[in-house]
Amino acid sequence: MEELVMSKYAIYRTQKPTNTPLHIAVLNCSIKTVKRLIHSGAHVNAKNADGSTALHLAILQRNKNIVQILLKHGANVSLKTKKGEVPLHFAAREGQEEICWLLIKEGADVDAEDERGKTALHLAITEGHKDIVQILVDQGADVNFGTKRGEIPLHLAARLGLEEICSFLIERGADVNAENRYGLTAVFEAIMKKHKRIVQILVDQGADLNLKSRIPETLLQSIIKDELEVWTYPHTGCSNSFGLTEDGITALQLAIPMEHKDTKEIHLDHGGDVNLGTKKGETPLHFAARLGLEEICRLLIKRESDVNAGDLYRSTPLHQAIQKRHKDIAQILVDQDADVNLKTRICETVLQSIIKDKIEVWKYPGCSTVFGLTENGITALQLAIPMEHKDIAEIHLDHGGDVNLGTKKGETTLHIAARVGLEKFCRLLLERGADVNAKDESGKTALHVAIMEGHKDIVKFLVDQGANVNLKTKRGETPLHVAARLGLEEICRLLIKRGADVNAGDSYRSTTLHQAIQNRHKDIAQILVDQDADVNLKTKRGETPLHFAARLGLEEICRLLIERGADVNAEDLYRSTTLHQAIQKRHKDIAQILVDQGADVNLKTKSGRTPLHFAVKVGLGELCRLLIERGADVNAKDESGKTALHLAIQGRHKDIVQILVDQGANVNLKIERGETLLHFAARLGIREICRLLIKGGTDVGAEDKSGKTALHVAIMEGHRDIVQFLVDQGADVNLKTKRGETPLHFAVRGEQEEICRMLIKEDADVNDKDVSGCTALHFAAECGQMRIMQILLYSGVDINSINKTGNTALHLASRANQYEAVLTLIENGSNVNMVNKYHKTALELYYSKYGFMSHYKCTNIQQQLLKMQIARLNVNNGNMENLSITTDINGQSQFEKKCIEEIKRMKNTKINNTIVTFHDILIKRIDQIALYARNKNVVQGLKRSNYQTEFPMYKDVIKHRFNRGMFRKKSLDESVRLFRRYINRDCDLLCIQGILSYLSNTDLMNLRNACKNVRNKMGNTVNCVNTCSLTFLH
Repeated sequence: MEELVMSKYAIYRTQKPTNTPLHIAVLNCSIKTVKRLIHSGAHVNAKNADGSTALHLAILQRNKNIVQILLKHGANVSLKTKKGEVPLHFAAREGQEEICWLLIKEGADVDAEDERGKTALHLAITEGHKDIVQILVDQGADVNFGTKRGEIPLHLAARLGLEEICSFLIERGADVNAENRYGLTAVFEAIMKKHKRIVQILVDQGADLNLKSRIPETLLQSIIKDELEVWTYPHTGCSNSFGLTEDGITALQLAIPMEHKDTKEIHLDHGGDVNLGTKKGETPLHFAARLGLEEICRLLIKRESDVNAGDLYRSTPLHQAIQKRHKDIAQILVDQDADVNLKTRICETVLQSIIKDKIEVWKYPGCSTVFGLTENGITALQLAIPMEHKDIAEIHLDHGGDVNLGTKKGETTLHIAARVGLEKFCRLLLERGADVNAKDESGKTALHVAIMEGHKDIVKFLVDQGANVNLKTKRGETPLHVAARLGLEEICRLLIKRGADVNAGDSYRSTTLHQAIQNRHKDIAQILVDQDADVNLKTKRGETPLHFAARLGLEEICRLLIERGADVNAEDLYRSTTLHQAIQKRHKDIAQILVDQGADVNLKTKSGRTPLHFAVKVGLGELCRLLIERGADVNAKDESGKTALHLAIQGRHKDIVQILVDQGANVNLKIERGETLLHFAARLGIREICRLLIKGGTDVGAEDKSGKTALHVAIMEGHRDIVQFLVDQGADVNLKTKRGETPLHFAVRGEQEEICRMLIKEDADVNDKDVSGCTALHFAAECGQMRIMQILLYSGVDINSINKTGNTALHLASRANQYEAVLTLIENGSNVNMVNKYHKTALELYYSKYGFMSHYKCTNIQQQLLKMQIARLNVNNGNMENLSITTDINGQSQFEKKCIEEIKRMKNTKINNTIVTFHDILIKRIDQIALYARNKNVVQGLKRSNYQTEFPMYKDVIKHRFNRGMFRKKSLDESVRLFRRYINRDCDLLCIQGILSYLSNTDLMNLRNACKNVRNKMGNTVNCVNTCSLTFLH
C-alpha cells in the first residue's frame, strides 16, 4: 500500500472522483505514510469526491496524532465538504473534545454553518455531547443561532429531552420563546415529545404558553389533543387559552370528545364562547349532539347554546343527533324548540332524515308538512316508499304532494315503486294520477325499471294499466331489449303478446335477437326467431346475429339461424365473415358447420386475410387441412404480402408449416423488405422449420432488399445451431450484403465468438472488406472484442489492412480508446508506422485524445513499442518521440537493459535441441515460422510454454507469432494438397511450397475455393485441371 500511495505520479492526483494517497493513508491511520507523503509534497488540503480533506477524515478516524500533523503542515480548518461541513462539525458530532480544542486553537469558526444552517453546537446537542456543548459555548458559540428551519439549539435540546443542556443554554441566554419556521417554540417541542420536566423548566423560565404555532394551535390545545394532564400554572394564564386551531377548533371543542370535564368547566368559567364555530361552522353543541353526550348538551343549552345553529352544510344539532340515532338527544333539542323544518345544504329536512335512517316517525308539530326536495331532488314520499312507510306516503299525498314530481335524475315515485317491486304502492300512485309512461333522464319508463329488476307481477300490472311496450330509452332500448338481454323468458312472451316489435333496433341498430345471443340466452333466441325476428339484420358494425353466435361459439344457435335463412357469407364493416369470427375465437365445430353450409373459404377481410390466415395464426392444424380440402388458396397474401406460411412460421407452428408445404405453399415468396420465409425462420431460430423449408425447395442464398441472406439474419440473432445448419445446407459464408458485409462481419459486430470460429472453419474470408474497406478485425478492434481478435489474428487476417480512410485496425482501436486491443495488435506485429489519409499514425491518434488521461496505459504502450524497437521489429523514432515525456529516464534505461539481456539469451537458446532459436521465432517472417512449424520438435518445444518463464518480456510476442505461423502452415499444406491434385501432380513438393509461399492467406483461400468449386461442379476428373487453373489465375 505504501508503494502505491508513494508513487511519483499519484501523490498530486486530485481531479478524479477518488481519494488521494494522503486520504488513503489517513483512512489507514498510517502516521508514517502521512509524514512521507507530506514530505514528498502531497497537497494537504486536497479534497476527495465528497469535498472532504485529509483533516476531515482524520477526525472521523478519531486520530488526534494525524490531526496534529496535518494542522502543523497547514491543514485549513475552514474548508467545507460538499455538505458545507467544516472539521469542527465533524469533531463536535464525533464527541472529540481534544480535537475540538485543537481546531478552535487554530482559528476554527465556532459558528460556521453547514448547508442546513447547523453549527457545531447544533450537532453536539443532537448527539448529546454535554462537554462539547460546554466547550463551544465557552468559546463564544451563539446559543440563539437559528438553522435554515429557524431552530435554535434550545429547540433541539427540548425535543430530545436533554434537561441539563436546556438549563445550561437558558443560563447562557437562550431565548425560551424563540420560534422556528413553523412558529413552534421550545415548549411546543417538549410538549409534543411529552417531556414534562423540560416543560416545567421552560415555564419556570418564562415560556409563553399562549403563543400560537402556525398550525395554529395553543399549548392548552396541544395538551388536550395529546391527552396529557392539564397543568395549570397560575402565573402563566394557561387557562385563558381559547384560541382556534388551523381548523378553527377551540380547546373546549377538543375537550368534548375526550370528555375532559375539568377543561370544559375551566373554559366556560373563564368566558369561553359556547357558540363559537369551527371553520366548518360546528359549535360545541354539534359535537355533543353527534357524540350523544346528554349531560354536556344540557350544560351547553343551559349556557345559551343555539339549538338551531347550522354548520357549513346547514346541518343543525338535531340533524346530527338523528343521523347518529341519539333519540334522547333529539328529544331534548325538540323540547328546547329546535326547528324540525330546517333544511341542510343537500335540502334534507329532519323528517327526511328520519325516514332515510329508518327511525320511527316522531309526531313533532309541523313535521308532516315537509315536502321539500333533497339535493338529488328526492322528496320525503320517495324516501318513504323503499322503506315501505305507507302512512308517510299517505300523509304526503293527502297534503297535496305531487305524485309525478321527479328527482334530479328524472325518476318519479312510480319508478321507485316499480324498482322496489311494491305493487300496492304502484296501485296507490296510479290511483292518485301517476303517469305510467313517464321517463327518467335516461329515457327509462317504470316498465323498463320493473323488467330490469325482474318484477314479473309489476310488469304485468303496468302493461295492464296501459304502459307502452315499444317506448325506447335514449339508447334506443325497448322493454323487450331489456328482457331479452336479461334472459327473462316469461316477460319476453308477455311483451310480444302485447305487441312488442321483435325487430326494433337500439341506437347501435342491435335488435332483441342480437341482445339475446350476445348474452347466450338460447331459449329467448328461439322465441324471437319463432316470432319472425329477422336473422340477417345488421348492427352499425355490420354484424348479423350469426356473427354474434359464431364469435361466442353457440353451436345450437348457429344451426337455428342457418335453418332460418341466415347468410353464412355476410360481412361486417371490416369484411369479416362469420367464418373469420369463428376461427379467430378457435371454435372449430362452428367453423365446420359454416363450411358445410357453404361458407366461402377464400373471402378476405379489409386487411386481406383469409380464413386460412386466421386458422394458421391461432394454430388450428386440423382446421387448416379442412379449409385447404375445401379449396382455400394456400398462397393468398394479406395486405402486407404475408401468406399463411409466413404466419405459421411467425407463430412457430411446425405442424402447420409441414401441412402448408405439403399442400404446395410457395416457399420462396417474399414480402415488402424482400425477406423470404427462410429469413423469418432463421430470425426466430426454429431449426425444424428451416429444414422443412429447404426440403420444400427454398433458396438458401436468397437475399432481401439489403442483401442479407438467412445466414446473416441467424447470425444477427445469435442462433448458432441455425447458422451451422444453413452452412451445412450450402449457405455461402462469404456472401456480402449491399453494404459489403459478410456473415463474419455480422458475427464480429454481434460479439458471437463461437459463430466466428464456425464461419472461419467453413472457410470464411477473414480479409473480406465492407463498403468502407473495413475487415472483421477493424470491427473487433474498435469494439475491444479481445477473444474474437485473437481468433482472427490466428486465422490469417491481414493485421495491417486499411479501410478507405487509410485506417488500420490499430488506428480504430486507438481512436476508440481500446487500450488492451492496442497492446494486442502491437504484440501481433501491427505496423505502428502506418499513417492514414490524414497523415496520422495510430499512436498519434491515441496520445492526442487519451494520452493525458492515463499515465499507466501510456507507459505500457511505450514499453511495448520499446520492446519491438529493441528487437528490430519496425518501430520508427517518431512514435518513440511521442512517448518520450511519459516515463522517467532511469526507468526507461532499466527496461531497455532487461529487453537487451533477454534477446541475447534468446539468440543462444535453441528450441528443443533443434537449430531454431527463440530469437528466430521473434524476428523471422511468418512464412519462415510456418516452415519451422514442419519440425515436430520445434512445435513441441513451443507448445510446452516453458519459455514463458525464461523470456517474460517477449513471451506474448513469441506466442502470437508462433500461432500465426501454425495457421499459415495449415493453410499452405491444404493449398499444396489441392494444387498437386488439380493443377500439377508431378511438380516437386519444395517447388510448389516455394511458389505458394508468395501468396497471401487470402490468395491461398481463393485457390482452395476455386478447386473446391470445380470439384463440386465437374467431379474428380482430369478435366478439372485446366478449369481450376484458369479460375485461380483469373
